[in-house]
Amino acid sequence: MDSFLSTRDGTDGFDLIVVGVQECQRAIDASSAQDAWDKKLLEYILSDHCLVKSESLGGIHIAVFARHEHIALISSVGNVFGNKGAASISFTFAGSSFLFVNSHLTVAHQEKTVERNQDYLRILENHPPLQKFSLVVWFGDLNYRVEGTRAVANKLLADGALEVLLNNDQLQTEMKKGNCFHGFIEAPIHFLPTYKLDVYCPGSTGGDSTNWMCL
Repeated sequence: MDSFLSTRDGTDGFDLIVVGVQECQRAIDASSAQDAWDKKLLEYILSDHCLVKSESLGGIHIAVFARHEHIALISSVGNVFGNKGAASISFTFAGSSFLFVNSHLTVAHQEKTVERNQDYLRILENHPPLQKFSLVVWFGDLNYRVEGTRAVANKLLADGALEVLLNNDQLQTEMKKGNCFHGFIEAPIHFLPTYKLDVYCPGSTGGDSTNWMCL
């Protein structure tokens, strides 16, 4: 968490911090578990911020934190939406309306692109029109893959051919076709693919050791 939040050294300038997780091993939508998770997040964010609202749906959780001095500027937090595949929070901050959507789309395999698009549309149907908000941020485990085999992906990574991988990214392809995330803009990607790593622990045997990483 420290690598994402710089609040510990007091140099951050974040007015709002929104944290979303998916695939929690234990569902945290029970009030006791949700409270415990929110408290743990605050231990990292420290005293500059306080919890505005959190929402859970099974293994999906979203929490919004704001600086103490901004709480008086936040209103209309009541529009909280939870439906299959997503947990969302909306609010007004200093006169602008915000919607944050944390979603977990269909997992099953590379060929399920259509199903992931359908998940997006189904979640969209359960929200107010996105146009009513000043800003909508949609994030989570979207599960779109890179087209190609594992062997080809490994070779492209070894050659540093990240642009080729990005050009074969299912999400970017589907957005260009107009099949999902209409009107959204994805931030530039400057990190390596993060899916399908072989996990290695000292003493373990088997597997392709060239792709092992010690966690």
